[in-house]
Amino acid sequence: MEQTLPPDILRAVKRSVLEEALGLCGQPAQQGGQPSILVGKCDGDDDAAAEGRCLVSYRDALGQTGRGWLTCLRETRVRRGDLVVLLWPENWPEPVITGVLVGVSDQDASSGPSSPTVVLPEGETLRVQTSGGTTLLEISRNGAAPVVRLGQPDVRLQMPGRLAIQAGNITLEAEAGDLRMYARDDVVVRGEKVRLNR
Repeated sequence: MEQTLPPDILRAVKRSVLEEALGLCGQPAQQGGQPSILVGKCDGDDDAAAEGRCLVSYRDALGQTGRGWLTCLRETRVRRGDLVVLLWPENWPEPVITGVLVGVSDQDASSGPSSPTVVLPEGETLRVQTSGGTTLLEISRNGAAPVVRLGQPDVRLQMPGRLAIQAGNITLEAEAGDLRMYARDDVVVRGEKVRLNR
């Protein structure tokens, strides 16, 4: 036999459940009144951006302000002046940058499309491969100097115009075999001293 609660009791139960649900929704996710999702502004990227951090200022729902070098999700590119979405996980001591808001900052309209940037941490290698998995090019960091390695044993650099290479010092070294130079016109070597077999 189906029983129905009196209207006054039913309203009280509904009100209690609703108040409890609203109370849970209004509770901050972090101690100190920090909500779980915030919007902040990037005050600087500089060199720390290469390490996955950005200087961000933010204000929580209680009006308390915070500022610090916050971590970003991988492949998240943040620029100075961007408005960013911050997520504060319950088991993490600080907010994390999860994305960038588009169309709300002044530089969105003035800066134009940004160039893609690949951040290469220490000890990691950027590798370009064919669809079959053959390595064509590798770029890595060897201390402060980048190292570029071509993956194929035979490489031909060809272009219709002029090729100019300029550096403080240039060394050409053939680890095995001859070093050959060909020209359809004159071969000109200029320097204070030209030394052969030294």
